[in-house]
Amino acid sequence: MNHFDEAKARRPKHAAEPDITPREQDDRSFSDGRILLVAFKGWNDAGDAATEAARHVQERLIESSERVWVCDDERFFDYSLHRPIVRFAEGGERELVWPSVTMTGPRDLESARAASIAVDAEMSVSGENSNIFVLTGIEPTLNWKSFVECLFEAIDYFEIDRIILTGALLADTPHTRPTTVYASSEHPGVREELGVSRSDYEGPTGMLGLISSAAYAVGIPCVSYWAAVPHYVNTTPSPKATTALLDKLEEVLDLTISRGELVEEAQRWQEAVNVIASQDDDLREYIRVLEHTYDTVEAPEASGEAIAREFERYLEQSANTTKSTGSASHPSARLDAGSVVSAREDTADEPGDEGDSQDTDPSSNPDGEPESDDERG
Repeated sequence: MNHFDEAKARRPKHAAEPDITPREQDDRSFSDGRILLVAFKGWNDAGDAATEAARHVQERLIESSERVWVCDDERFFDYSLHRPIVRFAEGGERELVWPSVTMTGPRDLESARAASIAVDAEMSVSGENSNIFVLTGIEPTLNWKSFVECLFEAIDYFEIDRIILTGALLADTPHTRPTTVYASSEHPGVREELGVSRSDYEGPTGMLGLISSAAYAVGIPCVSYWAAVPHYVNTTPSPKATTALLDKLEEVLDLTISRGELVEEAQRWQEAVNVIASQDDDLREYIRVLEHTYDTVEAPEASGEAIAREFERYLEQSANTTKSTGSASHPSARLDAGSVVSAREDTADEPGDEGDSQDTDPSSNPDGEPESDDERG
């Protein structure tokens, strides 16, 4: 039984569920709070970039963390979409593993509270923040409002007062350039401190969007980071996007995170796509157009008018390509997971270039939400 279950078990049988009321605002920096990092598999996670980044954070904190909350309530999962898994447990017995969402957190909550006091007294060590909770799992498919209520009850119990949402979306971005990370927040104080913008997106959203809205409603500072994954390389994993997210998380969490072999994997991933593109004239030209668009938009002297002209030119070229070749033969349709893996193995021993990630104001995403079915992770 975890900390949260123990607390619920001690309640009187007919006690009312606790109300989650708006929090009082504090003047601490974002990384000085008790932080919840969120990443869901599925629609929010192209190339598994976000959940892989969260896994690296969990591994960094493994010595001081444990599982503190699990939600596998059947009200929230469609088992025809996410089926339970049968496996052999220790001792050789078979067991069922149900779709779930799991939160890990500090093993010693009292020490975590003491860490918060140390922060207030300016006695903490930079890069060693252990006051971090991580929520991962399959994005719930049913009864989203009820799930958010259950989650925020846990957030209230653990006194979490900061939330970071991570995701990844498929986008018109070249694999040869630094991975764009869209950053946004509904909270004015967070926008000012972290240098991010408020998103102006309107459209379909996912569980991350609901959590962001609920956090704003109760006054919990929240920020979203979404990595852009090239839509023509829709493969898993996407180590370059994961690296870009970790660069941002390391800064906002005030936590040094080891990359391990991730940087080398990102280099091999890019080299593998280069090999495939070199064998396809249409795909190579398509990437060149994306590169030109990216460079124009990211240039320091780029004006809004220049960006608009470049985007119109890109749409016109895309339309002409569709007319001449048909959508079925679009160059982006020629890359699949098998071809990337094969090319990656062929180039495993060759050096490559890895671009740095960068923050970009989300021009069309609310929490970086994908705009259409084609951009879903």
